[in-house]
Amino acid sequence: MFNELKKYTNKPNLYTPSTNKFWDDEHISKGMLAAHLNPNWDAATRKHEFLDRSVNWISKIAP
Repeated sequence: MFNELKKYTNKPNLYTPSTNKFWDDEHISKGMLAAHLNPNWDAATRKHEFLDRSVNWISKIAP
């Protein structure tokens, strides 16, 4: 049993593709969408004020 569990403690190499369907999980997908659409939470997409400042800055340096 411990040998089986030990397989899950090995850290994958950097940029190793996952075999799990993480983003296809219904619970994860709903939570990520809610995080991106919430204008008062910087967890996924930044707050609208930050986005506005970023767009203004980018438009000044790259018209």
